Amino acid sequence: MQVQEFEVANDVVAHIYSVEITGVDYKVFFVPTTFHYVEGSEERDFYAEELGFPVADDCYEVKFDLESNVEQNIQFEPPSVGWNINMYELGSVVSAVIDDHCNRFSAKAYTAMAADPRLVKYYKRLAKWHAPRLKFNYVQNLGKEGLHYAFIKEN
Repeated sequence: MQVQEFEVANDVVAHIYSVEITGVDYKVFFVPTTFHYVEGSEERDFYAEELGFPVADDCYEVKFDLESNVEQNIQFEPPSVGWNINMYELGSVVSAVIDDHCNRFSAKAYTAMAADPRLVKYYKRLAKWHAPRLKFNYVQNLGKEGLHYAFIKEN
């Protein structure tokens, strides 16, 4: 798998994977969780309490979207035509990318958020199917709206 690095801020490096699923190109982003949740913030303290350890540079927020959306600077819009994706296959590919990222960068945990409340049920199934295979524990229904997830590497 190919991974690109890019700087999101001074000394903060994120990673992008490019994947293709049934003819549709996706980007999977890994941004250090510390970039989004600054030291002493309510969100960072919340995650630390929920996860049981401090949020550190080896924790990443993971997001994925269509490459066409990224290029057009829009988020989470399905393709206009020809979209016939197997959601389990999408989950399997994203799971494989997370596994590769974890092995390359020694990640301790990942956080994620359902961009749309309609995706919560889908993400719960993905966590149930893939977290044990990846040797992750998962925490779901985090945050005020219950849209946040965490995947914590087993020791």
